[in-house]
Amino acid sequence: DAPEAGGGRGFCAAQTLGPGTLLLAEAPVVLWGDLGIADGGSSTSASGEEGVPFEVRVLRGVLASPAAARILAAMAPLYPKSLGEYADPEVVKELSADPRHRAWLDALPPAGGGGGGGAKLPRNEALRLVLALRSNAFASGFYPHFAMFNHSCAPNCIKYQPSKPRLPSEVRAVRWIQKGEPLTLSYLEPREQSRAKRAQQLWAQFRFKCACELCGPATPLPGPGTGEAQTDPQVSSGAAAVAGEAADARLASAAR
Repeated sequence: DAPEAGGGRGFCAAQTLGPGTLLLAEAPVVLWGDLGIADGGSSTSASGEEGVPFEVRVLRGVLASPAAARILAAMAPLYPKSLGEYADPEVVKELSADPRHRAWLDALPPAGGGGGGGAKLPRNEALRLVLALRSNAFASGFYPHFAMFNHSCAPNCIKYQPSKPRLPSEVRAVRWIQKGEPLTLSYLEPREQSRAKRAQQLWAQFRFKCACELCGPATPLPGPGTGEAQTDPQVSSGAAAVAGEAADARLASAAR
């Protein structure tokens, strides 16, 4: 994997893997429903707060939870590990200067809801955790190992959500994967989008430009009867997008 991909984090195949191979089974550290947050795509909380970003509401719920220390410890290795590591310094600058966002962070409860003697997070650490949730959380909850999979618009793995929410979810290979090849999931919802829309969604939430086989330079095709090259910007997208859609997509933050 390229050093810059996924903040320098990610999984690679330690051996050749066949389609259907189980790579990882993981139960969530926390489900957002346990925090009173049911919808990963909504900008309105259950209490009717308009405009409060999903990540802020999740962090508030995490800090108010009796399991706050355990959840925060599981979030510690996530990208970004510091505000300086975040891919877009302008986002950090804008959020740090936004009076409304600052007020939301300052109003967060101490870890453990204040009843367990937990300390109140410094504002910069709260902002780092907000960005970590934006970059790593899934729509249903927090899976720290699944969060380490990097993105591809033509992923070689897929995440399956169990029929019962507290059972482990699974990641399986969807094609042959060679030893040393990065293991990838799609962060997109829906996955079938034009190149322009994929790029827009990935930049809006994750602040990276995808360079996978579907997003790289277009593949030249011979022109009919001319011997000249033509370019199909979406060549092979149908064949490369394998094995259906992921059942559990990365959350789509409403505050961009």
